[in-house]
Amino acid sequence: MGGAHLRVLGGGSASSTQPWQALFKVPPGKPVILDENLSVLNGTVGPSDEGMLLILNCHVSGGKPEPRVMWRQGSTHLHHVFHRSEQGVKKATLHVRSLRRDHLGAVFTCEATNSNLTRPAATSVTLSMNLKPVHAVIRGKQDFLSAEFRAEVECEAEGSLPPALVSWWLDGVRLNASLAQSRVSAAGNVTTSLLGFVPRARDNGRQLRCVAANPKMPGHEEVADVWLLQVHYKPRVSLAWGNRVNRSSIVQGTDVYFECEVDANPRLIEVSWRFEGHELASRLTNFIVSNQSLALRGVQSANSGHYSCVAANAEGAAESNRVFLRVQHLPVCDPDLRTKYTAARHEELRVHCSVLADPWNVSFHWSLNGSSGHRRDLQWALSSTTDSRGLVTSYLRYTPRNESDFGTLSCSARNAIGLMMRPCVIHVVPVGPPKPPHNCNVSNQTMGALRVDCEGGAEPGHSFLLEVHELQRRRLVANMSSATPSFWVDDVPPGTKCTLLVYAFNGRVRSEPVLLSTHTLANAAQGFSEPGAVPVNTFIRPSAAWLVPAYCRPFPIALQSPSPSLPGVHVPDQRGLRRRPRAIPEERLLGHRGPSRGLTPLLNAVLFWQHRGL
Repeated sequence: MGGAHLRVLGGGSASSTQPWQALFKVPPGKPVILDENLSVLNGTVGPSDEGMLLILNCHVSGGKPEPRVMWRQGSTHLHHVFHRSEQGVKKATLHVRSLRRDHLGAVFTCEATNSNLTRPAATSVTLSMNLKPVHAVIRGKQDFLSAEFRAEVECEAEGSLPPALVSWWLDGVRLNASLAQSRVSAAGNVTTSLLGFVPRARDNGRQLRCVAANPKMPGHEEVADVWLLQVHYKPRVSLAWGNRVNRSSIVQGTDVYFECEVDANPRLIEVSWRFEGHELASRLTNFIVSNQSLALRGVQSANSGHYSCVAANAEGAAESNRVFLRVQHLPVCDPDLRTKYTAARHEELRVHCSVLADPWNVSFHWSLNGSSGHRRDLQWALSSTTDSRGLVTSYLRYTPRNESDFGTLSCSARNAIGLMMRPCVIHVVPVGPPKPPHNCNVSNQTMGALRVDCEGGAEPGHSFLLEVHELQRRRLVANMSSATPSFWVDDVPPGTKCTLLVYAFNGRVRSEPVLLSTHTLANAAQGFSEPGAVPVNTFIRPSAAWLVPAYCRPFPIALQSPSPSLPGVHVPDQRGLRRRPRAIPEERLLGHRGPSRGLTPLLNAVLFWQHRGL
């Protein structure tokens, strides 16, 4: 039979005929898109992780005849679709295997149609995604870093959505996040992390690793870059014993070795050695240096002390630990030992003898080589004091009573190693008088005042003495001392003849005196002898000396005949006191007739010369 057709007439228009099936078709319902958990999706799906499987379900209800359901991405029809029908619902499940980066923003559409005469029913969803970072790059790598100096380095991670999190790792240990600061580009796909850190010497050769990961994709593949650190650092130095020796019993004559162990980057440039904090060569001579080794040949007492080595490279210098070398040795004299004592007869001296010794248990023996050539033992003595340097000191109380007691003291010391090779020698000499003052003169005379000035090269600790003797009454009227050879004398009656004696004094013995003979002015009409004279009863400033007032005026003495020049006492020549005094023998001065009791020999000498007509 032929197909049936239905004629349709309408409104005076021409009639048309259509198949009757078209008039009785029911279009399908609008597709519903669900995820793999059968949750309805509205407009978007995801975010889905890059590389994962995407499952989309499309359910279409109704429609006669049964609709055909299909999936397309954009305008491309997809074929990985599974179809089934359940209770009048047409189902089409789409599998997109291993989502790629280009799936981001893709539009997936489910269509249902049961006639090519009508527009298909369709529903679409847009795919959002989590994207892994593409790569990470460390920027700012340097050939080397310097230890203990701050360094900065950047890591740039690109391609992650959402922006990547960047972490820093040093040899597998994550660094504190507070050390880094991150920023994200305007497009949101580039993360830059700036790391600031202080490298240490121990970081040399370690791997600094920058790791970028998508925080929404834990456990997924990360991207990283690695920098093998080259850290330059100044030497790390350690000093060690170089030979197997019993360090507690090293005796003189033993060879001792040290090793300077150095860890440095870059390579070691120089190694030097120190002894007691000073350059070794400036203190010792019995050593040999080879590379990083030190050999001390035949050590002696001078080798006892602290040793260290210093290593230097381009980053700086560092000193090792200090190692103490104890050398047990015979006693030797302290190089700073006092070797000369001066004394007067019957003056007790406290002489000390100091030796460097190890062990410190030392006994001493004293002897004297007197000026007469006779040798005698004085005493055996145990050490009395010991200091931290191993300096052991014995003290001897010694009193020279006659000339033969002056001479050389010998001090010998013995310890467990043996008797010292050379004794310590100490000289005891009689104290001598200081040099007398010279170029003495008297000036600024008044009726009761005058000034005495001399030249004198006084040594430290020396002082000067002045005695004023009145000739007529033969008495001492003034006695004073001064730190300088200058004196003021006051309150001697006008017209008084007097003798002045000037000495230098070293605390024990006076020098030979300088003799000046003067007298005070008889009346004020005579005036001052020189401009600038001091008025009567005027005193010198207190700091000059302690003063006993007495004033005189010099007068010329004419010698009837020259006298022999002998050591002893100085007197003026016949041209007055302005000239250098002449020395006359004290023995001659003491031989005049009728010496006055209670007066000095020099005063008697003056009387003698006056008796002779002066």
